[in-house]
Amino acid sequence: MVDVGMPAYRRPEFIAGAIESVRAQTHTAWRLVVSENGPGGGAVEAAVRAYTDDPRIRYEATGRNLGPAANWTRLIRAGSAPYVTVIQDDDVWDPGFLASRVSFLERNSSCAFVFSGERMMDGDAREIAVERTRGMPERDVSEVLAEGVYAPEEFFPAMYRHRLGGIHTPSISSGGVMSRRSALESEGACFDDSLPFLYWDVELYMRMALRFPIGFLALRDVAQRVHHPSITADSAYDGERWVRYHDYYGELIRRRLPGVKLPRQFKQLRGQAYIWAALDGIEQGNRRKSARYLGRAVRAYPPALANPRVPAAAVAVVTGDRGTRMMRRIRDRLRRRNEILVYEPADTRRA
Repeated sequence: MVDVGMPAYRRPEFIAGAIESVRAQTHTAWRLVVSENGPGGGAVEAAVRAYTDDPRIRYEATGRNLGPAANWTRLIRAGSAPYVTVIQDDDVWDPGFLASRVSFLERNSSCAFVFSGERMMDGDAREIAVERTRGMPERDVSEVLAEGVYAPEEFFPAMYRHRLGGIHTPSISSGGVMSRRSALESEGACFDDSLPFLYWDVELYMRMALRFPIGFLALRDVAQRVHHPSITADSAYDGERWVRYHDYYGELIRRRLPGVKLPRQFKQLRGQAYIWAALDGIEQGNRRKSARYLGRAVRAYPPALANPRVPAAAVAVVTGDRGTRMMRRIRDRLRRRNEILVYEPADTRRA
């Protein structure tokens, strides 16, 4: 049996597709709870009620807005099945999603959870080729990470080496994860949104991966729907947030795996975060802040000097208000370009 949680909030137009993808699973031993974060009684509840004649599907409302982390925590604690997974109310699973994960966890009893790659789609369910937008060739998932079981001391160096979370590694996408309930409970079965950065869902899985072996499936069997604007997209240029992000995970990994040696990519990512924070300082007209973060970037990762953003930032610091205006124009263009590349569907993108 698998307990499936679906946190819902103000997106009735997509929720039917998410529910249909659960109902289409080849593994049929599941229970779905849809928890609407709010008072209920509106369009989301109406969309879910169309499916509650299936005894495996239940609708609940929190009564008030608890925040996403509390709603997710409520869902993973709601059931008693040995396996637990969460599907976003706007995402879609392939029919074999549950079967592949149950089979893997049954074969590998030491694993806390198993996860996979994912696809991206826009609001109209059209594919978004995210890897190409980041200047990388699209790769088969198995070329990124081999399918199998990974002990913590194996997984974390590989995670940074292969940039598993994209440009802001670390990340274990919640969309592709199925967990063993006993492992969740060992870490409190709680998502913590008090952390000073995004991805509170990822943080729980990271803690589990630092304690137990985990599994990876070389599949892209979940389609994540990407919207714009979104909290994640709009934070992409918040350098101080990413500094805190990398500092937190660096300390967490060192504390739980004191002997592990992380690859140079870890220092490189921290250096990049410092550079972004320096550019933020220039945009804000805070040259002292910018100079401080530039110095940290070079100390954290000396090859950062080869990054063209570093001399550009240094010039902007020296030139004062003129540099601030120049940096704002440059970054505004980059933001607009990023919106086009990431959110324009793969089949219609400009060459």
